[in-house]
Amino acid sequence: MRLKGNLLNWDAVKGFGFIAPNGGGDHIFIHKTAFLNRKRIPEVNDIITVSIGKDKQGRFCAEQATFAGEKLRKQQAKKSNKISVYLSIVFLGLMIALSLTHHIPLKLSLIYFFMSAVTFIVYFNDKSKAKRNLWRTPESTIYQFH
Repeated sequence: MRLKGNLLNWDAVKGFGFIAPNGGGDHIFIHKTAFLNRKRIPEVNDIITVSIGKDKQGRFCAEQATFAGEKLRKQQAKKSNKISVYLSIVFLGLMIALSLTHHIPLKLSLIYFFMSAVTFIVYFNDKSKAKRNLWRTPESTIYQFH
C-alpha cells in the first residue's frame, strides 16, 4: 500500500526526516536511502509517496519513496556479469591442467578447491540469512576467508 504525505522536517547532515501522512496518523520516519531518486535533495513540505516497511528493530519506516510527479519504477535485479563466470571456468580448467601435468602439486590444488568451497558456503549462508533478516555472520569472520 502506498501512502502520501508532506515532509515535516529533514536533517540533511544525518540524511533523515519525518513525513506527516495526508490522512493523519503517526509521523513516518524516512531515511535518505528510501528515496528512489537519490539525485534530488528532499526539502521541508515536499509531497512524498512511500510504501511502509519495518527497520531492523521492527519500527515502521518509509520505503520506495518518490517525490510528487515521479512514477514508482520497479528496481531491476542486477544482471550477472558473464565475464566473471567465464574467467572462473578458465581458471578452474587451468588449475586442473597444471595439477594433472604436475606443474603444481595436486595437494595444493585440493587445498585451494576445499577452501574455495568453504568460502562459498560461508558467503551463501550469510546471504541467505540477510534475505530473511536473521542474525548474520560477523564481518571479521567473513574477512578471514578472503
